[in-house]
Formats: sequence, structure tokens, C-alpha cells
Amino acid sequence: MDRLGIRRLATRLIAPLLAVPLISACENDGSAEAWRDLGEIPAAASTALNHTPMVTSGDRVLVGTSDGLWARPLDGSGEWQQVGLAGVVIYATRGHPNLEGTLFAAGQPVADPQASPFHRSDDGGNTWVPSAAWPSNPFELSSEPFFDLTIAPDDPDRLYANLSGPSVAISTDGGITWVLANGETEVFFGDPCVVHVLESTPATLFQGCEAPLDNAWVATQVIDPADPFTLSNFTFVAGGPDFALENRRPNSFASGAARNALCRPRGCADRAR
Repeated sequence: MDRLGIRRLATRLIAPLLAVPLISACENDGSAEAWRDLGEIPAAASTALNHTPMVTSGDRVLVGTSDGLWARPLDGSGEWQQVGLAGVVIYATRGHPNLEGTLFAAGQPVADPQASPFHRSDDGGNTWVPSAAWPSNPFELSSEPFFDLTIAPDDPDRLYANLSGPSVAISTDGGITWVLANGETEVFFGDPCVVHVLESTPATLFQGCEAPLDNAWVATQVIDPADPFTLSNFTFVAGGPDFALENRRPNSFASGAARNALCRPRGCADRAR
């Protein structure tokens, strides 16, 4: 079986057959109910490995599936409606940190293997524009799937995408064009990895992988804004050579402001983590 056949088989194997039930959080106004059941999305989940890709825009939630993006109002009214990218397996969605209504969606086109794996919307998900250039497999000329996305907090036009294995693609124009980091010309074959940049440390790219098989790790690489397509100083921070994580592959990163609960009774300031 050729590489393209293996990837298509892998996509079918990791896509579960059940529809995605979605429960959205709403502000607790003192009532007992703090969650709202938005019902099952009429499309299969896109992956059993990573978190279900989901993003909110305005008064609705958009969820990526194995058949494009579906949306429904957060108040539970109406029905789930497909809002674009039919035939694309969606692996990641993100909202632009500065531009309200600008959304990003990435994954793997199935109906047209040479189509763009990344799309951008500037109207809250009503219309989607594909990238103009992206990494392709040099043998089959098929597009390489994007499994995870992160946005540089110090330059919202600079995006990072994790492709197959530890391969990272970078865009400096908001997702219009993409190139592989460090001048690589071919994407590594491997399990999906995840990437993240903390707002407090914008010069550090975090990456979580299980590569090679049964050797999971979290590592950092240095980002140099003056040379945005180069990542340097690869350093393990968990797992890797010591096999401490064994095969416990990182499936997602998340971060935000945290508070030191032990400090608060003494009146000291909250601390960001």
C-alpha cells in the first residue's frame, strides 16, 4: 500500500462512527443549570485522538467534523446546519485573537486530495477561503493534513501548524501561504502531534508527540521573530529519552491565566501561569 493509501486508511480508522453530542457551558446565573445540551451534530466526529475541534463566534458555536463545519446558536435554538468545507475532515479550529469574526479551520480534504488543508473565514464562518500555497507530498502531490494549529501571541499573522509526526508548517500572512519550518522539503510520517505558544512566552513553541511509536514527549523550540521560518534549540521538557511518558501521547494543549489559591487568603496578587 502506498503512503497516500496508508493515510486514507488511518483517517478512516480514527474517525468514530457516532455523531458528536455537544454540551455548551453558559453563565451560571444562580440557577441549578449551568450547562445547555445542544444535541447531536448530524456528522461523525473527525478524530478519536485529539479533542473535538470547536470554536465560538458571535452567538453560535462551530464544530469541525469528518464532513466539514457545522454550527448552531449557543442558546440552543434552531438546528445544526453545515456552514462550509463539506468533504473536509476538520482536525483543528481557532479564533483570531484580535479580529472578531476571523476563524481558522484545518484538516484533510478527502474528496480532492490535492485541495488546501487550511481555510480562513473573516465573516464568522459564513464563507471560507482556502490557502494559496501549502506543503504537498512530493510523490503523490497530495496536500499534507494539518492536525493542530496555534497563533503567535506577539504576531497574530504568524501561525504554526503541526502536520504528520513532528513536522511543523509556518505562515506569516494569516494562513494564506505555508512553508515547512527549517527549510524541510518533505513531511515526516507519524502519528498526529500538537503545538502551542503561551502568551507569556511568545518566543517558545511547545510540541507534544509520540514519535517514534511508544515514545511520547513534550519539547520546546525557540522562535526568532527576525527569522520566522526557523525553529531552533529543540529541547525535551517531558518524556523523550527517559521514556517517562511511555506511549501517553499528548492530545491537546490549553493554557490561560491561573490563580494561586494558597496565596489568596493572605491577600497577595493573583499570579499568571
